Amino acid sequence: QAVIDSSAQDLSNDHRAIASLDKGEAIITSNFSSFAIPVKIPLFQELVKKTQQEKIQQENRYGIKNEIKKIQTAFPGIGN
Repeated sequence: QAVIDSSAQDLSNDHRAIASLDKGEAIITSNFSSFAIPVKIPLFQELVKKTQQEKIQQENRYGIKNEIKKIQTAFPGIGN
């Protein structure tokens, strides 16, 4: 009820949509829009993990790690 009362537009017909919101979901309202817009906001930590996994896959795909190991072997003074 607090969400409906504090909204910029009439959400009285959207009470079921509001009640069914899960973690990371929201309803965006505006005076400039005639309807509420549902959105899902991803968890930042999951985005970081996904980005790191994609980077590792890309490195493996292009053999970058193997090239780095070759350089480190050829030049023992280069650390990890």
